[in-house]
Amino acid sequence: DPHLSVIAYTRNPGQCDEELIDCTNRHSLFRIQAQYLVSRQSKELWKLVLASSNEHRKEIVDQVITTELPESKNPEEVIIAVQSFMEAELTTELMTLLEKIVLHNSDFAKYRKLQNLLIITAIKSDRNR
Repeated sequence: DPHLSVIAYTRNPGQCDEELIDCTNRHSLFRIQAQYLVSRQSKELWKLVLASSNEHRKEIVDQVITTELPESKNPEEVIIAVQSFMEAELTTELMTLLEKIVLHNSDFAKYRKLQNLLIITAIKSDRNR
């Protein structure tokens, strides 16, 4: 059962990251993977998952953007995810993420850094404007 495997892998964060990623990819458990990524707060793990060579990157990014980060109340989780999206050069996805967090999440609406990042990312993503 893949769910039991995930439970076992999450008991020792950092020790079975690659196994958890592999298991959740094989069984299309992208929301669970997104939850783990956000809560784990590991830049190395984000780099692995957001690599352009990861065939499941889009599904994971979609879950992070639509469910996990908008539900987060922890600024550190948001900051690490945003930095990881920036490092992976996912400009369009970063725009969508920042819009959801800054414009639709009242907890983070007051964060000036995120507001500024949204503006800068918007400028970078559409240079024709």
